[in-house]
Amino acid sequence: MITIYFESFGGGFSPFSDLEKEMLRQAFSHAQIHCQKAYNASLSSFKRHRSELQLWFGNSKNITILHVISSIRKMHIVVFNPKIFITFVDARERYIQRGDLEFDTVHDAPSQEDNHFLKYQQGTRTIVQDNQTAFVNCISWSDHDAGCSNHVGLGMRVYVGHAMFSESSSPIKRSQTVIHELSHKILGTVDINLAGNLVYGERNCQQLAKTSPEQAIKHADCLAFFINSIEKKSYCSIL
Repeated sequence: MITIYFESFGGGFSPFSDLEKEMLRQAFSHAQIHCQKAYNASLSSFKRHRSELQLWFGNSKNITILHVISSIRKMHIVVFNPKIFITFVDARERYIQRGDLEFDTVHDAPSQEDNHFLKYQQGTRTIVQDNQTAFVNCISWSDHDAGCSNHVGLGMRVYVGHAMFSESSSPIKRSQTVIHELSHKILGTVDINLAGNLVYGERNCQQLAKTSPEQAIKHADCLAFFINSIEKKSYCSIL
């Protein structure tokens, strides 16, 4: 069983409420369930999920299937590894000096304005908007073709913002956010298209899959939506 820790930005006492901690525990637990079901589907090479492969990765060719199988199995190994622990860090209303983090290594990074201080007002799911959820800091990110060097530490940190607990959020959205962020750490996934522009959300990810399948298979949101679609399909098949 994976241990979950909570801390404030910079370490130390966690300001998360008991309810927020439980929401984050559930988000990770649901992420595990979704990864398990995706792993089970990978054992049959996603034979029942070719339409989902097409939707989120642009095709269901063997090379795509093999890449996705590899990604799912790596995710599964890590999220069920009892030696790993996850640390959720409260990054709400936090200031940092430019240079405290190298922003080319931060996925779902905060807005990079010209002022000396950057405020993590709502975590970070997008760069230019305030409805931000979470972000992670990876070891390196050389370019959008190579992706980033994955970083699976014993205490993988996910920095959390206000939007993770907003009224518009839900257990499914929170678990999908956890999958998205951990995929940066485990697989070195990216958030951008071949032009270097950020791509988030269902419609934009589906468009990326149509226009750049080679980038979609390396994209965090595409993978998270795909894993979530398997969970939805397996749930519907029970009804």
